[in-house]
Amino acid sequence: MRTLLPIRPSTLRPSLFDEFFGELQNATTNPRRFAPTLDVTETEDAFTVRLEVPGVPVDAIEIEYLEDRLTVRGEKKHEETTETPTGAHVRESRWGAFERSVRFGAPVDSENVEADLEHGVLVIRLPKAAVAKPTRIEVKKNGS
Repeated sequence: MRTLLPIRPSTLRPSLFDEFFGELQNATTNPRRFAPTLDVTETEDAFTVRLEVPGVPVDAIEIEYLEDRLTVRGEKKHEETTETPTGAHVRESRWGAFERSVRFGAPVDSENVEADLEHGVLVIRLPKAAVAKPTRIEVKKNGS
């Protein structure tokens, strides 16, 4: 098992618009709107992005990587029932279209990005480009 390294704030830059206006819109204009939670981790070799998207089918998810930005779009459909409620009920479910973006400060090998959806969790692995990986340089003794 690999040990994850701490994310350096200078390496990972969430989209300011997505973080501020997206969440503000969710909370104020449409409290029922679905917004998946997002976790990003980094190792020496890759970034890993995890989004919780329970109830979202794989064919309703679109993933795009352009320049240094990963964008995930999708939609969680509202399940309508034919039953008519006759008493008090609670509706805490959220649904609707969503879009989340993350910017990376290190180059990504976009040809080898992989995505997998299992048990409602979308995992996207973005390998770093060779130029972004650290190179170990051996220090030699003078004269050897």
